[in-house]
Amino acid sequence: MTALDLARLRRRMDALNRRLGDVLQARARLCREIGAWKRAHGVAAVDRARERAMLAALLAGAGAGYSRAALTRILRAVFAESRALVQGLAGREAILRRARLRRARLSARRR
Repeated sequence: MTALDLARLRRRMDALNRRLGDVLQARARLCREIGAWKRAHGVAAVDRARERAMLAALLAGAGAGYSRAALTRILRAVFAESRALVQGLAGREAILRRARLRRARLSARRR
């Protein structure tokens, strides 16, 4: 492999990274819409059965590349971040809300 070949491969990787970023951001926007709908309709924000079904479908359709374990870890991380968006726990607001919840749980344990 020459330096030129490596440069071509890196350009392909850069293009994939941009696509991945775009897809993740589109997913985040959709999660926010889903979260708003769920809040407006009194539906639970988290649906673990749906997450399990999505994970199984994605793993079943996965070709060669990442190991099944690695892909599972990656997807679970995406799902966790998406879950936070659906629950309205994103960014600084999320950090503050999680801290308040943690303090409330600790306080309740002390009683």
